[in-house]
Amino acid sequence: MEQQAAASAPTTSGYYARDVAFRSGVIHLQSPVNIAYTAASQGFVPPDPCQPFTYMDLGCGDGTTLNAWASIYPDSEFVGIDFNPGHIERARRVAREAGLENVRFLEASFADVDPAELPAFDFIGMNGIYSWLEEDLLAAARSLVGATLKPGGLFYVEFTLLPGTISQWPLWHLIQGLVPPEVGADSRERANTALNLLEKLVQGGMGYLRNHPQARQAALNYIQNRKTSTNTVDHFAHNALASGFRPRFFTEMANEMAGIGLSYVGRAATRLNELEVSVPVQQANLLREVEDPDLRELLIDYIRNDGNRRAVWVKDGQRDEAGASDFLFKVFHVTANRPTERMPRYLTRVDNTRFELSGGGYDKLFAALGVSSRRIGDLDVAAQVTPDLLVPAVRRVLATGEFTLSLQPTHLDPEAEAPHAIAMPNPVNRRLLGEAAEEHRACGLVSPVSGGRVTGLGAFQVLFLDAWLRHGRDARLDTVAAVAPQMSGTARINGEDIQACDLTHEHLTVLLERFDRAQVPTLLAYGVIEPAHATDHENTADADGAQ
Repeated sequence: MEQQAAASAPTTSGYYARDVAFRSGVIHLQSPVNIAYTAASQGFVPPDPCQPFTYMDLGCGDGTTLNAWASIYPDSEFVGIDFNPGHIERARRVAREAGLENVRFLEASFADVDPAELPAFDFIGMNGIYSWLEEDLLAAARSLVGATLKPGGLFYVEFTLLPGTISQWPLWHLIQGLVPPEVGADSRERANTALNLLEKLVQGGMGYLRNHPQARQAALNYIQNRKTSTNTVDHFAHNALASGFRPRFFTEMANEMAGIGLSYVGRAATRLNELEVSVPVQQANLLREVEDPDLRELLIDYIRNDGNRRAVWVKDGQRDEAGASDFLFKVFHVTANRPTERMPRYLTRVDNTRFELSGGGYDKLFAALGVSSRRIGDLDVAAQVTPDLLVPAVRRVLATGEFTLSLQPTHLDPEAEAPHAIAMPNPVNRRLLGEAAEEHRACGLVSPVSGGRVTGLGAFQVLFLDAWLRHGRDARLDTVAAVAPQMSGTARINGEDIQACDLTHEHLTVLLERFDRAQVPTLLAYGVIEPAHATDHENTADADGAQ
């Protein structure tokens, strides 16, 4: 057995790209509001994100996500830990420049962190690193979670899955062995060398890749994307070349969590907790016959064949359906993103069939929801439908993506006119937008009203909004027209995908009108932007120029 284990061990043990920054966006699923909603919708009473709470991010990277949460939860305490000095330096600098006093960042290995020096946490997040750590560091991370998470506290974690990544794992193992790390060598240089080799292997033909199309597609994604994205090489260095990379069966992960007193709550992408839409109808009926909850989740992974899970776990938690329903009704508001009469009233299953959201309960729910946010417990339908029926109905309506869950009331005016000049009160949002505009990429912005990300903006929407902040409403079209020829990717116009460099003035006008109609009312309603006087606009432009 020992010889077999040694033979299967990674040949580059201990390697992780510490000298290359890992660029990240705001991870919406990791927000306190989404973690709390996941728990409450699955029958667990969570910590209340409307009250001061504590939050730790393990492997916080450059602090993008944690600084975003700190900026919209000023009364709560945040701690980020990462062993990459470049990440921590940037995270601290952004926090300092944004005036955030409720967040601190520790440059440390998980094995070197003393739990006694940390507070007890209501929420802990760990995105994008669990499956890439060596076993000793992973054990230290689990120990840290077990020691610092409060009873009833929630742990969000992303991990890669078996069997979904079963063909990629051996491919990355091979590449790590063929291009081993050298002492003092640059990780980006190693990643480029490995990608060059990978491209030759793909072009030359490999029986393994012919027989494992998912592995071949993973390789092609890296090979092709590095031609258009500067971050692809860094991503490859962090993910494919990490010697600790190991996907897991759900049952393995459940056992590891049980070892620190945690039990499974549900997926943070809450739509996937609905069996009616996450698996084919015939499989949903079969799943209901599986009594062991961990084996049921394992079977789901075989049915869906997903590459990863973003899951929420609770410490020493017990289901309390009545308490969780009461929490949902009292804490969360729901706002329609557009008039409900224009919404599709169905969910699309994984097999592309429809789960209809029609009938008495659903019709009443859609009628009760409008562009003014409503507390779930205040809906008229709440007095007509019992909680055991209302809670799943609300879950499914939210799963359409047509509504925004929030912590504070708001009013969305679909006819809101774009003001001439605007300001963006949250400096973290302004930085997120400015960096995305400079790199011609998408980004998400956050709001204290929603308690998380409000909306995702595509690359052109980012450029329109950035130009609006800098130069005013009427300069948006010409400003973006000057940049479009330098952009990669496509834009969908009237059902046709058009290369960015081929977009005409008329095409950009369509995109701008769509932005004003679909995004601007939301950005105004959630306080991401606000009307500004001319002097405010000039001050914003001056501040941007000084960054």
